[in-house]
Amino acid sequence: MAHGTPDWWSGAPKETTYGLADMAELAARLGSPVKWDRRGDVVHVDTFEGGFALGNTYGYGTNHAEFLSPDYSREGGLSCCLYPGSTSNKMSGIHYVLPRPPYSKMGVEFSFGLNSDALYWVLMIDWYTGATHYQAQVRYDYPNSQMDYYNSAGVWVSFAKAVSRLTTPFPVHTMKLVVDFVNFLYHRCIFNQQTWDLSAYAIRATASTVSPSFTTDMQVWATTGAYQYHYLDNVIITQNEP
Repeated sequence: MAHGTPDWWSGAPKETTYGLADMAELAARLGSPVKWDRRGDVVHVDTFEGGFALGNTYGYGTNHAEFLSPDYSREGGLSCCLYPGSTSNKMSGIHYVLPRPPYSKMGVEFSFGLNSDALYWVLMIDWYTGATHYQAQVRYDYPNSQMDYYNSAGVWVSFAKAVSRLTTPFPVHTMKLVVDFVNFLYHRCIFNQQTWDLSAYAIRATASTVSPSFTTDMQVWATTGAYQYHYLDNVIITQNEP
């Protein structure tokens, strides 16, 4: 949904109600999962109420598992539960693929819980042209309380320190990455109450013959000897971000 006028603009006060000119606010009040950051035009939403029909799960490590769970949710009665394996490369994730949209600023948002065994929560966006693969990634380094981005040389670089978040299995933390696929630059990253301008950073580009497409992944990496469940919900993909 396009981001319209401010919620308080052109309102008509009444005795018991208040008229709203912003349709994004109306949609939110009617139960849309698009509540946290309403900018951009929504092209894909997954609240897992329909199972895993919209995304593919995967993982590494012995006994990794990915399944629907009614235990904790941000929206509706189900969420995606990720269980990283118990050996090396302990990771669990979900992958989405869409036909590549027209060039614009694209956004991906998701909500997740933070358990004490989390090492990283990673958000990945991949843009394929048929000749080039453009990669944009950010991650929350939970043990070190910092945010990192994946630079044009393929190296993780910190862009924010002292980023402390509540430890809870409930998927109440929301992260959003916006990437400028017109100029192939990062644009901004949102994590709960904080927003960082990343527009000075180029995204990584490598040769690839993969057909034009748009993919995004959310991954949780666990620490050594970790055996905890991690919950993810409300995956939202947008285009035409401001």
